[in-house]
This record gives sequence, structure tokens and C-alpha cells, in this order.
Amino acid sequence: MDFKMKPYRELVAMSQETIDEALAPMRARSAQKKAELMVMELDEKILDRQRLLQKFAMSKDINLNAICDELDEIALMELRQSRLREIVASIFPQEGA
Repeated sequence: MDFKMKPYRELVAMSQETIDEALAPMRARSAQKKAELMVMELDEKILDRQRLLQKFAMSKDINLNAICDELDEIALMELRQSRLREIVASIFPQEGA
């Protein structure tokens, strides 16, 4: 009889690898959805900042420094959002594209 049992550690490690392989597509989808959620949350923050900017512009005593600060924040958020979209597109390419 040439059959030898593998040590328990090797069996557990092999089964964990098998489990990880089976879960990989689900983990990838989960990571993609989290990344897309980050982009959407940033979009919401940009819209909120734009509304605040409109309030500053419509106020009786216009605070130009506050308007400039908001414009800077909006530009920074838009840059971050653009980079996040690029990262998501490169890490999670659309199938069939």
C-alpha cells in the first residue's frame, strides 16, 4: 500500500486555499461595490459643497474667502473622484469591453 496520509496541517491549508479560490469572485464583487460606493458618497459630498457654495454666493455679505475655500474643496473632491473612477476602472475592468 503506497498511499500515505498527508499531515493534518497540509490538509487544512489545502482546503483553505480551495475555499479562498471559491470565494475570490465574491470578494472581488464585494470590493468593487465598496469602491463604487466610495465614488457615489464622494459625489454626494460634492453636491453638498456646491449647495453650500450657492448659499455663500447668495448671502447678503459675500465672504470671498469662504467661496474660494469651497471652490478649492470642490476641486479637490472632484480630482479625488476622478482618480477613484480611474482606479476602479483599471482594477475592475468591465467584462466584454
